[in-house]
Parts: sequence; structure tokens; C-alpha cells
Amino acid sequence: MTRFFCAVLFTATLTIGAQPAQQTLNFTFGADSVEVSGLSPGGTAYVYSISREIAHGRISVMPRAVFLDDADKDGRVTWTPPRGVAVRSMWLAVDFSTGANVVAVPPEYEATLVELGPQNFGGRDAAIEKLSFNGDPIEAVVVRPGVGAWRAKARPEPSPEHPMG
Repeated sequence: MTRFFCAVLFTATLTIGAQPAQQTLNFTFGADSVEVSGLSPGGTAYVYSISREIAHGRISVMPRAVFLDDADKDGRVTWTPPRGVAVRSMWLAVDFSTGANVVAVPPEYEATLVELGPQNFGGRDAAIEKLSFNGDPIEAVVVRPGVGAWRAKARPEPSPEHPMG
């Protein structure tokens, strides 16, 4: 059975008080590095990627994450991952002070966007307590601006209609 490369990049932004002005982040992909622009000048970006790469003679799924500081205060940061930018990769960047975020893939990779809606989340009082989905294992990423970033692998639960194994 063929397994598809699947990742869900989900950000939860919690803000108190006035909402920031509309902020647009962008990725620019190079052969060996990525640039994130549109950050708050002097801010910090959380950058997460998941890719399919050849490692140790086999294809592996490689998640990576890094916090990058905009030391020169130009609203841009650049990251060169250890093995460059894989064509089969998905990327998330979050401005760690405002929560503005962007999800992107390299231009030569044709990815399918899967929208998540209310049917995928369970909880009470606006709290997300459960993420449900059908399909392959996913990586979930939650970023709380100014507090932290967390990621976890999630696998679908087996059912009579969709047994695992």
C-alpha cells in the first residue's frame, strides 16, 4: 500500500486586546535556503518544515523547526537547513510577536491544500481539545505567540471501515 506524504500545519493564535494591523508573511525559496519576509522589524520567526529526503539510503520524513531573530531589523530572516530545501517539503512561518503566519511549499512541488473546519475540532468554551481527521499520520503544530511552539505526530484511529495495519 502506498502512503502519501501528509502534513497539517495548524497555528493557534491567541491575542489579548486590540488585533494587530493586517500583516502578510511570505516565503522565498532558494536551492539551499528559505527567506521569510514581512516580519515585525527586530522580531522573531518560528519556522517549521517537514520534508521527504533521502537519508541513510532510504526516504525519510524529516521535520525541522527553528526560531530565527531578525537582528538587522529589516523584517526578514533566512534559514539554511542542514540538507538544503527539499522539493517535497511544506513550510510554516509564524511571527512570534503577532501570530501572523504563512504556509507554503516550493514552487515545483504540487501540494493539495486540505481545509480544516469545525467538524475537525472538538472542545468546550472555544478550547480545542481534539483534532480529528481521516487519512495518513500528520504533524500538528501549535504556536502561541510570545509563549512557545509545540508539535506532535497524530495518527488516525482505526475503525471497522478503515482498519490500520
